[in-house]
Amino acid sequence: MRPRIGCLLLFLALAAAGCWDFEEVDRRAFATTVGIDLAEGGRGVRLTVQVPIVSSGKGGPTGGGESGFTTLGQTARTVYEAFAALQSKTSRDLVIQQNKTVVLGQAAARRSVKPLLDYLRRNPKAPPQSLVFIARRKSAAEILSFVPPKEILPASELILAGQTVPKADRVYFIPLWQFLQKLVHRSKDPYAPLIDLDRTHETFILAGIGVFAGDRLAGELDPLETQAFGILANLMKAGTMTFATPGGMITLRNMKGRTRIKVRIERGRPFFGIETGVTAAIGEDTGGRTGLRPADYRRLEREAARALKPRLVGVVQKLQSWGADVIDLGEELRVQQPRLWERIKGSWREVYRTAPVEVKVNVCITRDGVLR
Repeated sequence: MRPRIGCLLLFLALAAAGCWDFEEVDRRAFATTVGIDLAEGGRGVRLTVQVPIVSSGKGGPTGGGESGFTTLGQTARTVYEAFAALQSKTSRDLVIQQNKTVVLGQAAARRSVKPLLDYLRRNPKAPPQSLVFIARRKSAAEILSFVPPKEILPASELILAGQTVPKADRVYFIPLWQFLQKLVHRSKDPYAPLIDLDRTHETFILAGIGVFAGDRLAGELDPLETQAFGILANLMKAGTMTFATPGGMITLRNMKGRTRIKVRIERGRPFFGIETGVTAAIGEDTGGRTGLRPADYRRLEREAARALKPRLVGVVQKLQSWGADVIDLGEELRVQQPRLWERIKGSWREVYRTAPVEVKVNVCITRDGVLR
């Protein structure tokens, strides 16, 4: 009898407790995108949030050609202070639990992003899987205020783009947790996709990636350079590449890269050997070659490797000139040569800029793509 009474009392206690923080959905304003800029004059920050508009009649986004969202903006000394002040601009409780994307204005990214993202790093309600973007030559407020013709939240459109594998050929997405991890790591640097606007066609443009040296935006890689970065960083899953041969232009598709970095010490300094293996299929051959023999495959593989290598070398050299270690050479040095890393980690960025790097490329064409 006593166990039954105990179970009954426990059930009543749990039922009485209820949900102490329960709040009706229609009393909440969900910030689906957060934009962070420097305030005018560079003092303080300008926070912009994008909030869906819920129609009481339909229970969904407003129709009739109107945008399904509104933007709220606030200037303050800090992001936390700005977010708190935004509460007074809506009759609902502004919450961040459903945030999908974080957009950093270019000027803010070039100044220093660590203090701008500290609020999101410490807030347990900020979704760590939110995707990070850099506004290319624009402010984050411009990006968030853009009204696309589709009746879809811009934040959702960017998420869908990030989940589409073919788009990852020329741009690579990064969640907030990974961006922050790289930001605080001495042997790694973060990157983020660049987002721009095409006002003629009323759409967003994903225009390569921005790379960081520490917590400052150091430079931009265009879509073709981003392809090379994807191979070097082991991110490419379904890439493409076009190169010229004596018989015509060839496009490789479904490219997958496998890059290994080896570190050795020469005269007390690190020397990096980058070995990249790429597998791909022929997607197009303007020369119309068919019935390829093994010798033809080997020749095309050598030509593809000769075309790809200078692209990889060029990106490595550009990253070194910026001091942006987004392919994690420092992390490989830390793992493979821990004693040397401990000695030079305080000056790693200067060492990285002039460290010798050798790149080797091997291409394997798995099939010619011709219907049998």
